[in-house]
Amino acid sequence: MNNENDTIQYNIRITQNVLKMKKSIFLGLTLLTITATKAFAYDFQVDNLCYTILSPDDKTVSVEAAEEKPTGDVVIPSTVSYNGVDFKVIRIADNGFEKCYYITTLTIPYTMTHIGYLGLGWMQGLETLVFDNPQNMTIGSYAFNYDWRSFSKVKIINCDERSLLNQGLNLVTSLPLHELYINDQRVEDYVVPEGTEIIGPLFSNCNTLRTLELPNTVKKISSNAASGCNSLTTVTLSSSLESIDYNAFADCSELRTIYLKAATPPLLDKSSFANGCYMFATLYVPKGTLSDYKNAEVWKDFVNIEEKEYSDAPVEPKSKCSTPVIYYEKGKISFSCETEGAEFVSEISSTDIGTYTASEINVAAVYNISVYAKANGYENSETATATLCWIDADPETEGISNGIAKVRANPVLIQSYGNVISVSGAEIGSPISVFDVSGKEVGSATVSSETTYINTNPTRGQIGIIKIGEKSVKFIMK
Repeated sequence: MNNENDTIQYNIRITQNVLKMKKSIFLGLTLLTITATKAFAYDFQVDNLCYTILSPDDKTVSVEAAEEKPTGDVVIPSTVSYNGVDFKVIRIADNGFEKCYYITTLTIPYTMTHIGYLGLGWMQGLETLVFDNPQNMTIGSYAFNYDWRSFSKVKIINCDERSLLNQGLNLVTSLPLHELYINDQRVEDYVVPEGTEIIGPLFSNCNTLRTLELPNTVKKISSNAASGCNSLTTVTLSSSLESIDYNAFADCSELRTIYLKAATPPLLDKSSFANGCYMFATLYVPKGTLSDYKNAEVWKDFVNIEEKEYSDAPVEPKSKCSTPVIYYEKGKISFSCETEGAEFVSEISSTDIGTYTASEINVAAVYNISVYAKANGYENSETATATLCWIDADPETEGISNGIAKVRANPVLIQSYGNVISVSGAEIGSPISVFDVSGKEVGSATVSSETTYINTNPTRGQIGIIKIGEKSVKFIMK
């Protein structure tokens, strides 16, 4: 009897274990089904690309390869239409094109702002990345990693080169060595367009770049601008260059000639050039600056520094032209300047000039004069200003007779120098008051000579009002 009970209990235990195994298998299959469903979750599919809506309000989507993976040349569109709605494509999803082994060329649109984790991972057959007028974008971990055994080209199309150079394309620093094409031109002996001010990270890991020449408008070379360019031998750097950031030319193992036109040594990070470059390259600096470079931080680490005469180096201005002085006498305005050989550029305006339709016109008889001086080898001077007006000497006799205006008036020239205002030509004994824009009196005097000086305190550039006798005139403090 005991043996029979033992057998029954044994069979019960076997049955329970089988049920547990079946339950575990069922749960495992269920989880696999859920996981598989999540891996291919998306909102809609167009051709062999799937899209997930990121923001219904902004109408933006991410993109990924369909379960039946695309092959050959694949163009990610900038916008995609679905159910009558146009969506902007701004992201490559995490794992979006992972293991798309047979895509050979992938075109990324200008709308793209982010490439997700492993977004382009394991793309063994990818040969060319094409960026259509790209903007800088954020990049997830391992976005380009894992077995890009066929990769060889980056092509940038439909772009303005100056804008592209100023901003750079940050993701190239994460790419393997590659040929670079800009607007269908292979980058080899590259001359940066005039007007470019910054060289962003664009040439990094480019194996076709041999020489790089910067125009004198370039002020900054950003980090990783041309790092890892293993064919680069010569660079020509601009006269207005102010700084070279870290790793700008790091790992450029063949760089042996650097032409630098800047008279003042730019700021330089030690990592900007490879150690071998400091030892074996020759740095050519403007004539007369050898001592400056040999004593400048980091630049002094170059073993070989030589002077060179640069024909296109800008002429350093001696100094600014002296500020002109304005005169008025016998119906003529004249200027003088202490700088020898100076020429004058002046402008005269009047509020009286215009077209009128009224039956009466109040005439201010005020000229506003501005002038600056220029001369070869000098910077242009500061601008001098003056106000020329006429103050009635005998208002009772004013009028027009036989078409001829008869006005007995004294010409008065008003100028300011810092906080001092000069008034020339006003009638002796005339009271002068100076007011700021709020109407507060800030200075006064009585005319006792040809020129009267008044100490006052309006802010520079502020409009003031000067009252000479009964005539009020606006002026600008200089």
